[in-house]
Amino acid sequence: MDGRQGSGGIGQRIGEDELSSTNDQTDGSTTTKKKNRPPKPQTALRGFLSKSLNQTTRERIFFNRLAFDLKIAAARVGYHMHLYEPDVDRDGFDIIVEDGETTRYLQLKAVLASADKNYWPISVDLFRPRPEVAKFYCKAPVEGGRGGGVILIEIDDENEDGNVTYSFTDFDFIAAIAQGYLVENKLLKNGKERLEPGYMEQAQRALNWVWSAKRSETVDLLRRQFLRLADANGLLEVIGLRSKGYFDVKFVRDGYGAYQIESGGTVGAPFELDERAASTFYHLRRLTALQQSADPVSKAFSRFHIPDVKLPPDIH
Repeated sequence: MDGRQGSGGIGQRIGEDELSSTNDQTDGSTTTKKKNRPPKPQTALRGFLSKSLNQTTRERIFFNRLAFDLKIAAARVGYHMHLYEPDVDRDGFDIIVEDGETTRYLQLKAVLASADKNYWPISVDLFRPRPEVAKFYCKAPVEGGRGGGVILIEIDDENEDGNVTYSFTDFDFIAAIAQGYLVENKLLKNGKERLEPGYMEQAQRALNWVWSAKRSETVDLLRRQFLRLADANGLLEVIGLRSKGYFDVKFVRDGYGAYQIESGGTVGAPFELDERAASTFYHLRRLTALQQSADPVSKAFSRFHIPDVKLPPDIH
């Protein structure tokens, strides 16, 4: 569940001023500024999980937790979800899941809620969309990759229950952010929301790196570029396996590049609500509905909204 691919990533292409202001990521040559925070109270669980000696044990505990949660979510729909581990740890993914129709390669990242980790290096080859999907992004099939995704397992180590929160991202999701189809707001402790500056540019920078880097290199994905989900059922849905929900990423891909949306969700040109637009933003709305509730989001997680596009009542 840790980075295993070659060096590289968007962290090497972000200026030091931007790193300091966003507090999102760092690399070997720069450091991220941290606020002086009082030490968090120690719990027995945190004491165990935070020890480097127990890192492998921690990963296996929460790998099993994820496998259980996904399989139970699939069982509620009425099928057995297959989950496999690669026999050789070399290709940038930890598990393969499939439902008889769809197969996804997934990287897992487990992090303690008390940790300050805000970015993760992910294999470029894993993250590139599959060859048959590359055409939606104006790329040749030969440029495609595994079409994988990343599951972030945030472990609540502030109590002894071992609760987790799942977040997910993949190429399609970050492409939607870069297009302005998902508006990123920071949810503050007072319950108000603040538009996060630069979110579209950071997402586009990640996409550019995915296409320009070697397959053996990595791209740094920011915590703010993950969709924080309410439960494992939502995770099953965004992965694209059979679920109780109806989010279908194909409609989001179909709208890629079709609409001019500016930062903050402002429509930059006359917007025609045709059938494709209605389908695209309907499924984007479903995607945002899978997020965790409106409680303040910890650390650098954001909440996503769709632009202020007027959808007919029957597709809300």
